[in-house]
Amino acid sequence: MHILVLAPPAAPLGHGAAGGITTHISQTLKALRHLGHQVQVIAPHGSHIEACTLIPIQGTLQPSAAGEPCDAHSIYPVPPTSVLAAMWREALSLQAQYDLILNFAQDWLPYYLTEFFHTPVAHIANMGAVNATTCAEMARVSRIFPGRVAVLSEAQVADLKVVCAPFLLSLGFDFAAYPFCAQPTGGLIWAGRISKEKGLEDALKIAAQTGASLSIAGAVDDEAYWQRLRQEYSDQIDYRGFLVGQELMAFLGSGRVLLQTQKWSEAFGIVTVESLACGTPVIAYDRGANGELVADGLTGFLVPADKWALAAEKVAHLDKISRAACRAHAEDRFSLLTYASRLKTWLEICV
Repeated sequence: MHILVLAPPAAPLGHGAAGGITTHISQTLKALRHLGHQVQVIAPHGSHIEACTLIPIQGTLQPSAAGEPCDAHSIYPVPPTSVLAAMWREALSLQAQYDLILNFAQDWLPYYLTEFFHTPVAHIANMGAVNATTCAEMARVSRIFPGRVAVLSEAQVADLKVVCAPFLLSLGFDFAAYPFCAQPTGGLIWAGRISKEKGLEDALKIAAQTGASLSIAGAVDDEAYWQRLRQEYSDQIDYRGFLVGQELMAFLGSGRVLLQTQKWSEAFGIVTVESLACGTPVIAYDRGANGELVADGLTGFLVPADKWALAAEKVAHLDKISRAACRAHAEDRFSLLTYASRLKTWLEICV
């Protein structure tokens, strides 16, 4: 098929503010190409993604719904300069050239527009429940077009309980791009967007409790939050900046353990699987999809959500975790070929 992918409108792909969506789309493109499909991507101007034909769109970036209360009924305004509106106008004008349009933006507008396209529009939801308006549109689309909404985890299915029978797609990775590190050279690490919902504060509490520093990689999404943490935990912070590609893989492989202390129900922790692929175990709150990604006692440890002191105690037990087992578990559960197989099944439903 000839497939048109639409990226989220919150930030250009390849930039720190985009978070893990760049990896999500990149791995999906690899799986689609493996299946023999031709793919183009519409994304905000300034986007970068490897081996991909990009259609860049100028405009005002749309605020992300990440961390927004799921009962909020707010609808972000769509001004004349909105990149979100411009991306979908472009998709509307090009739709006759494609067999399928694949949406990655969890915003009310793409779901609302679904029924106005002649070319089938399918959606990969990459967050749990955001605002109520978006959830209502997702639910409506899932009723009108059964099977066209896909999710990444069972935790996300539970969060999006109003969505009718979402397709559990999960995610897969090209592990050739993730070098295995048998012997770590660093200590506690954390990677992600620096924002309240990502829970960096609790990871720093764990570092302070264990008397260690915390090596941090990620783009600053909330400057005021970051400056407060820098003042309160100056002795713990080892900030490496926003890392991508091989620099990020080297960082993940160097860690003794990755801490995942999210304050929200994350649909799928991409950096968790990337860390395991590099051989680094994960200590995570049992919140969101973490329980589906981390095998407690085999690839790290799960602790009750927000129990950072208990997570700190688990650091002393990391010698029980085999780094080779972490890599093997990731390869077994999240291979690109397995992902491509699930994508094939889902795409047949969508068209």
